[in-house]
Amino acid sequence: MKAKTIFVSVILMMVLLVMIIMPVFAQAAPIGEMPVTAQAEAQEVAPAILLTPEMLGGIAGIVLSLLFAYIPKLNVKFAELTPEAKRLIMLGVLLATSGAIYGLNCGGVISTGVTCDRAGIIQLGSIFLYAVVLNQSTYGLTPIPAAVKVAAAESKKTSEALAQEKVQEKALDEHDVQSYG
Repeated sequence: MKAKTIFVSVILMMVLLVMIIMPVFAQAAPIGEMPVTAQAEAQEVAPAILLTPEMLGGIAGIVLSLLFAYIPKLNVKFAELTPEAKRLIMLGVLLATSGAIYGLNCGGVISTGVTCDRAGIIQLGSIFLYAVVLNQSTYGLTPIPAAVKVAAAESKKTSEALAQEKVQEKALDEHDVQSYG
C-alpha cells in the first residue's frame, strides 16, 4: 500500500514537473505572424513562467532527491551506502544533470538561455550550485520511509562492527610488535 502511494506521488510529481517545463520549450509563432483574432488572444493570456537554467537545475536537484528517497529498492540500496559514498554519488548525478542541461542547450535540443562560451561554463557552475543546494535542502526536509530507516540502521551496525574489528586487529598487531621488541 505504501509503495503504491509513493509510486503515485512520484508520478504526480513528474507530471507537475512536465507541466511546469513544457511552456518554456513551446515554440510559438511571433505575434506579428498570427491571425488578428489569435493576436488578441495571445496578448490576453498571462505570460508563461520563464525557467532560468538555474531554476531548471534546482528542480532537477529536488526531483533527484525525491527519487532517491522514495523509489522502492533504490532508496534502500542508497541508504545502505556510507555517507561519503552517498555524497559522491549525489554530486556525480547532479554534475551530470547540470552538464546535460548545458549540453542539450548547446546542442540546440532545448533553449534555456545558457551561452556556449566561457560565460556559459561559469553559468554551468551556478546551475550545479543551485542543484546541490536544493537537493540537499529537499533531502533534509523529506520524511524517511521505514524501510530506509531499517536499512540505514543495519548498515550503520555493520560499519561500526567492521570499524571495531579493525581497531582490535590494529591493537593485536601493536601488541605483537611490542612483544618482539
